[in-house]
Amino acid sequence: MTVAFHPESGRRAAEIVWVVTAGPLPLAADLADDPALAALRTGGQLTAVQVEASRVTTVAAPAHSWATLAPLVRAALTEALTRAGQGPELAAARRRALLRETEALLAGELGDYLRSHGGQATLRQAGEDWIEVELTGTCRNCPASAFTLRGRLERQLQARCPWLKNVRQATSRSRLRR
Repeated sequence: MTVAFHPESGRRAAEIVWVVTAGPLPLAADLADDPALAALRTGGQLTAVQVEASRVTTVAAPAHSWATLAPLVRAALTEALTRAGQGPELAAARRRALLRETEALLAGELGDYLRSHGGQATLRQAGEDWIEVELTGTCRNCPASAFTLRGRLERQLQARCPWLKNVRQATSRSRLRR
């Protein structure tokens, strides 16, 4: 799998931000530890690699210039992104990303909205491309619960995890297995 990305200037001269044009990365949390990028850190060429949903910020070590370092970082990032997009780790990484992003949404503004109406949503199960959420409190039997799941949670989650196919409502109290 080839992932398109391009460099942009960072906030400081030592930074280059590599913007991934395909959108959110399923392996964002694992990408910085990829051997190709880690080798540049341990080799002293980079002082930091920070991965966000659709961007990778790299910081050059003081003794290095981007004129010579950029091709090395581009090659390492290409290798890391290619490796991230294949193999058995992809399903596990996608599941971890869904867990992380769902919990962030439920702990943040969406959760605040539900709590303001006397309800709550709890993540119960997750797979590579689906999640199951239990609605409790006033949300449990609310006529708008389907809209809450699809129109709010699913829409916001798909913006962060485009591989998401399904958000379903839990019918019983199952426990989330990590």
